[in-house]
Formats: sequence, structure tokens, C-alpha cells
Amino acid sequence: IPVGYYCTNLILRINTCCMPFSIESMDIWAAWELEDAIWPIPTHSKMLNRTFPLAALKTVLIENEDDSFAANYLNEKLTNKHGHAVLPVSQDGQIIFRCIGGKSDSFSLHADNECCVIEASNRRSILYGIDALLQVIDNGNVKCCHVENTDYKQIRGVHLGLPAKDQRAFLENLIKYVFVP
Repeated sequence: IPVGYYCTNLILRINTCCMPFSIESMDIWAAWELEDAIWPIPTHSKMLNRTFPLAALKTVLIENEDDSFAANYLNEKLTNKHGHAVLPVSQDGQIIFRCIGGKSDSFSLHADNECCVIEASNRRSILYGIDALLQVIDNGNVKCCHVENTDYKQIRGVHLGLPAKDQRAFLENLIKYVFVP
């Protein structure tokens, strides 16, 4: 089915060559173009139909080692994608990370009033929140939004064979720039 089609019902006709056939369950993988979509699709998202300039995000609040790790990750991604960097500060940052604890990989992102707050259950889910933030940046503007996501699978992962030595850098970039986002 070509990308861009939308349906509420899908009928499959399967030619079984006169043999018994049954389907116990089915997953349908689809891709579609939504203007304000965040991938993977979060549990809840609300776009507020207003923006603020990315340049307004000048500082990130650093209170602990996890904040520093997240700020470095954010800076690397912002610099590579938008040519913009933020400075770490100890108070009054426009970007705030809060680790609220928990076993799941849940996060929330609130971008509004020239401020972004990412609340996450752990260090890994902070990265998911940062990648959601990067997806709401468009043409030098941050779309104001409220996004909440909870994991719905017990495990997120990918299985890979070990690469040859000359392919290690490729694998590291694949993990950093493709698998985490």
C-alpha cells in the first residue's frame, strides 16, 4: 500500500491454493505523513499552534551528572542538525531535565513560553524526550507542545552481528543517530 493512504478498515484476500489457512493475529506496519507527528507515536501529544524561536533556548539547567550527560547529547544533536548550541548553567535554564524515577521508559515534554521541560523516568528516557524535542523544531522554530509517552513493550532493542574493525564507526553512528531516535 503506498505511503499516504489512510483507512479504518483493511480487507486482505489471500489465495491459499486450496490449503487450510488461519490467521491468529496480525500486526500492520504503516507509515504516514502527519504534519505534527513525533516518532515513535507517543501515548499523548498536543500541539499548541504556536512557536517560539530556537535561538531563545540558550541555556540548559545542570544539577547532576544525568543532566550533564543529557546536555552533551542535546548539544551534539542540536549542533549537527541546526547549528545551534546551548550553554550549561546552574540556575535559570530554558531547557530543564527532571529525572522522576520509575521502571518504565516514560517521558513528558512540555515546550512553551520559550522554555522546554523534559521529565523522564530514567537516563535512557531523557534521550527519548530529547529526540522528541528535536522533532518539534522546524525552520528555526520550536513548536509549542505537550507530549507524554509511556513504553508499551517490555523491551526495546535491536539484534546485530559484530562488525569488522573498519565498520565500527559506522555501527556507533548507526546506534547514536538512528536506533536511539
